[in-house]
Parts: sequence; structure tokens; C-alpha cells
Amino acid sequence: MTVERKHWLGIDWLRAIAAFGIVGCHLDLKEVAPRAKFLFYYTDLNVGLFALIAGFFMARQLQAKPLRFGGFVASRAARLLPCYLFWTLVFLVFSACFDVLAHHPVFPEIGHLKWWGSVLFQGEAMFHLWFLICLFYAQAVLFPLVFWSVAGPEKKGAILFALGVAGTFLSAVAVAPEWGWFMVYPLRLASFLLIGAGFSSLLPFLARIPKSVCVCALAAGLVAVQFLPWGIYEYARTLVVVLPAFLCAVQADVRSAKMAALGKILGGASMGIYLVHPIFTTFNREIIRLCELPKTLPVVAGDWIFAWGCALGVTLIALRIPRLKKVFV
Repeated sequence: MTVERKHWLGIDWLRAIAAFGIVGCHLDLKEVAPRAKFLFYYTDLNVGLFALIAGFFMARQLQAKPLRFGGFVASRAARLLPCYLFWTLVFLVFSACFDVLAHHPVFPEIGHLKWWGSVLFQGEAMFHLWFLICLFYAQAVLFPLVFWSVAGPEKKGAILFALGVAGTFLSAVAVAPEWGWFMVYPLRLASFLLIGAGFSSLLPFLARIPKSVCVCALAAGLVAVQFLPWGIYEYARTLVVVLPAFLCAVQADVRSAKMAALGKILGGASMGIYLVHPIFTTFNREIIRLCELPKTLPVVAGDWIFAWGCALGVTLIALRIPRLKKVFV
């Protein structure tokens, strides 16, 4: 495997799979269809996967073009904050319109300063927007560690990797009971960022791991998630799948030009799918309720594919419009 690639086709496909899985994660598979419960264990892994990929490319960027702290934070702010504010506005308007149609009170907390703080700084405009703002926070906070690791030997990457693994378990056993979700999820995100950054420094070592070992480890992890109980094992569940999946992706050799092109399209649309899909899952959920459809596996599968397809279509259209492209990638 060449470690100085300019483009990673396997990671394109990994992003595409993660985006599809996240749509399913927000369909409440664990509750709506007993036969679909086993799928929830796989969909719940994908936010960690996105964070790991972000950490990997953060480190690769700093390796290619070292930046000072101020320059790095400014570049991330220019990249993430306009996107975050745009989607915050979109989902505030969407939520207001949906509440009016459903005859629900529209923003009863609008006069409370705490509510505005949670909307602007915690991503409360919609349940998934926390990822964007927390990605900005985490990359800014972790910049010194990642910058330190990319300029040194492989053992620095191993230290980052170990800190990331430790952080995933810390969020389960120490932080979660005391600080609630807003510290649990950012700590998980930061932990997977560290793991991804550590992987970047460890690439020369990881390149020597046989592909067959990576594939077998991934297969074992996919089986293991069905048997690990909840609690602290939830984080082990994520690790045993995400780590070998990423190793398989960076070692993947996509030889088919058509598969490579399709991977670029779907991978490039992955963040747009993540950002826009709640509009369609929310409408689908309301249609299913109004039509009194039983929440069986075929209904849930149709909901999942339809929501993903609509989000993909909207994203591909938006990516052709220069003024919208920056808020969809």
C-alpha cells in the first residue's frame, strides 16, 4: 500500500456506507421493528467512523502543510461555521413549519437566553447538528496534540491512538453519568479524532498488516457487535468494527474505474446526506403515522432507502450550484 496517496478510494466508499448507516440510525430501528433491531447495532457505529476519518485527514493536512494554531483554527472556522449556521437556520425554519402543520407550539422557549445558547453553540436546532459544531471545537482543542504527533516518529501516533481508545471508554464510565449527552458525544467524537490522527502517523506500520488479517478482523467485529451488551460495551462495539473497517479502506485497491467514480460521487455526497436527511426521515415518520402503517421490516427498509435516496438527490443537485456547494461538503 502506498502511504502518500493523494486520494483514498476506499475511504470514499467508507464515507458512503457511513452516510447510509446514519440515515438508518435515526429511524429508531431498535424500537420500531423487532426484526430490524439487529441493524441498529451497525447504524450506531457510523458517527464514530465519520470522526475517525476527519481525524485522519486533519493529520494528513498538517503533514502536508504545517499550520500554526491561529491559521488552523481560522481555516476550520471558515470551513465549518458558515455550514453550521446555514443548517441551523434551515432546521429552525423547518421545525417551525412542521410544528405549525402539526398544530404544536412553535418554539415556546424562544424568549430564553439558555435556549438560544444551546441552538447556537450546541447544535440544538436539530438532533444531528451537534456533530458540526463539536467537530470544530474538538479540532481546535486537539490541534496541539495532533501537530505534535505528525512531526515525530510512529510512537507518537501510537500515543494518540491509545489516548483515543481510552477516551471512548472514559465517556462511558466517568463522564456520562455526571455531565449528560453534551459531554458524552463530544468526548466520543474527540476520541475518534485522536484515533484517526494516530492512524495517519502509523500508516507505515499499518501498511505491513496483511489485508486478509484486516478483513478477518472486520468480519469478527461485525459478528461480535450482536453479542456485546450495552453499557461500556457499546464503545467496544464501535471500536471492534470501526478500526478494522478503516484499515480495510486505506488498504483497498479499487481497480474498476466505474466503481472508483461511483465511490467518489457517493463519498463526496456523504456529508450532504448527513446534513439533509432529517428532513425526509421526519416527513416519512409522519406519513407512516398518518397512514397507520405497521412498523414492519419492509416499511422501515422502504423508509430508510427513500430518505437516503432523497437526501442523495438533493445533495447531488446542490453540489452543482457553486453557492450551495460549500454547505453540502
